[in-house]
Parts: sequence; C-alpha cells; structure tokens
Amino acid sequence: MCCSSSDGACHRAHFPAAWRPQNPRPFKVLSRQPIDDWRILFYVMCATSIGILIRSIFRVAEFAGGATGLIATHEGYFYTFDSLPLWLGMTLYCVVWPAHALNDHSG
Repeated sequence: MCCSSSDGACHRAHFPAAWRPQNPRPFKVLSRQPIDDWRILFYVMCATSIGILIRSIFRVAEFAGGATGLIATHEGYFYTFDSLPLWLGMTLYCVVWPAHALNDHSG
C-alpha cells in the first residue's frame, strides 16, 4: 500500500512508534547536543525543499521573460525569490545541523 500524502499521515498510521520517539530531549537552538527527535530535521528539509522549489519556479519565470523582462530588470524580485529562500535554507541548516540528528546515539 502506497500513500502519496505530503504530511506523512499514512506513515503515522502504520508506524506510530517511529513517528513519536520515546523520551526525546528538548531541542535547543545552537546546541552541540544530539537531536533525538528526527522530525525536526524532517521539517527543516521540507522547508528547504519548498524554498528551492520557489527559487526554481522564479528562475523559469525569469528565463521566460527574457533579459529585458519585468522580473529580470527589477532587483526586488531577485532578492525575494532567489536569495531569500537560499538564505533561509542555509540559516535553518546552521541551527539544525543534520549530523546531530543522523548520528547513532545508542552507544
């Protein structure tokens, strides 16, 4: 059975124990402690993917308008739809470093 839900509802129904980790430590911003709750990294990856998708759509629209189009000749569009999603993604990964969530903490 395959589910195509973006919020993971099918996986939560079939694997409830994996979706709710047992006794996770509270997440602390800029901490060197491992991240026990993998959902934090999951949500960061989703937010970054949405930002990259927004940037890609902007780039296609910019290319379709040509070099003298409205999008290509106004900096505000560039900063909003090209630079901002990348900056947010980099900032999120500085706060939630993936290696802290992917390491094996059992030993």
